[in-house]
Amino acid sequence: MKSTKRQLEVVVWLVCLASLFFFFRHALGCLFFPYPLHYREGVMTNWVLRLIKGASLYPAVSPTGPYLHNPYPPTFYFLVWPLQRVGSKMGLFFPGRLVSFLSLLAGAWLIILMVKKKAGLTAAVACGALFLFSPVTLYATAVVQPDTTGLTLTLASLFLTEKSRSKAGAIWCGLLSASALSVKPFFLAAALACGRGWMEKKRGLIFLLSFLIFLTLFFLVAILFRAEAFWQHFWQMNLLGLSWKQFGHLLVQVFGRHPFLLAAIVLVLKGRAERFWQFYWLLVLVALAGSLKVGAEENYYLEMVAAGSLAFGFLFSLSQPRQTTYLLALAQLFLYLPLKPAPVFTRTYGQEVPAAVSGLTPGKVEREIGQLLRGYLGPLAEPVICEDPGYLLLSGKEIFLQPYQFARLAVVGRWQEEPLLKMVQQKKFSAIIVSAESYQQQSVFFTPAFLRELKKNYVLSRIIGNYYLLEPAP
Repeated sequence: MKSTKRQLEVVVWLVCLASLFFFFRHALGCLFFPYPLHYREGVMTNWVLRLIKGASLYPAVSPTGPYLHNPYPPTFYFLVWPLQRVGSKMGLFFPGRLVSFLSLLAGAWLIILMVKKKAGLTAAVACGALFLFSPVTLYATAVVQPDTTGLTLTLASLFLTEKSRSKAGAIWCGLLSASALSVKPFFLAAALACGRGWMEKKRGLIFLLSFLIFLTLFFLVAILFRAEAFWQHFWQMNLLGLSWKQFGHLLVQVFGRHPFLLAAIVLVLKGRAERFWQFYWLLVLVALAGSLKVGAEENYYLEMVAAGSLAFGFLFSLSQPRQTTYLLALAQLFLYLPLKPAPVFTRTYGQEVPAAVSGLTPGKVEREIGQLLRGYLGPLAEPVICEDPGYLLLSGKEIFLQPYQFARLAVVGRWQEEPLLKMVQQKKFSAIIVSAESYQQQSVFFTPAFLRELKKNYVLSRIIGNYYLLEPAP
């Protein structure tokens, strides 16, 4: 029996070390990739650049544009700000990606520390791997977004709640919980669970006061510092409606790849773990309802992956012998594969670079597409609309429209699109760049009315990769 356990432990270490190699290869490929990896990279980097210029982080949106929406509190932007000033020579998106990546590594380290105390080093490494190599985690590994930073502050507050019983610990935990919420308000589960934990330690009032004071300070900074229309951005423009279809798709997609993590959470909820931990896991499951919001993606499930990895740690500490738990952890790791389909290339008439359904890590084709798009955008007069606004920033252009946010606001009746449609009719834009999916099929980035006016008043000039480049019709 002991030899079987040792053999499984050896397999766990080998699998984790091999996966770690591919993880860092992917992370480095993303960190130093010079072009946007995701739509949100251009959006968030634009707000960091505005912070550097001294412009408002929450500007009033006029009927004639520009049409910009900042959905987050300013904490993440302030964290990226100093790096953006000194580190953008490594790439425009490198500073924000670095903050996200280092946050992710810190979060994995906190998971390992918490599990190691309960179940030993090998079990801790297995749980860290369950978090770090998940497709949901890889999706957010080195992308400019606030989720990994908010999650790490959440894990730090949980770590401190478990470790400390002092008044100072309650104060610091309040600061960490408030900081997580000030990065992204989605991270509420840990704050409530930590409150429960500190109540059990007779420090509940201290935690609550610390949490409320720091949270108030964070939001006062957001409202008073370079904010003209904070509540419009933070509240009104965030109400994009609900999508049950999207919710069901995400549940199937995520839980289909993480069944053992979900099972671990269910099992520890029935086990003998501390009450504040059980409260936390329950709240994490409840918080998944947040992915009903239109625009939610896999990043809304990042905390569930972390919580499931921690739940595995409790299973290791509760189950004797551990062979079954090791086998379940290995089964979950193998369910993470394959990460993405292999590259498939197709070329259409007039297309300068073949479109690609590529692997997880950007490669030669994505780089060539980025070079051509940047070269095309450089000489154009402003304003220009691009489905991925990150390319505009790389070309020295101002972002006039964040397509996704304002298309969704128009659909739910929270923004009047007529002034923008009139600009398209009058051919005010020197170019409009849309993806092939948006131009040929239904688009989430542009409304049907916008696409109708686009096709009436603009003609196809070039096709680069998956992008259609349209210029005013003669």
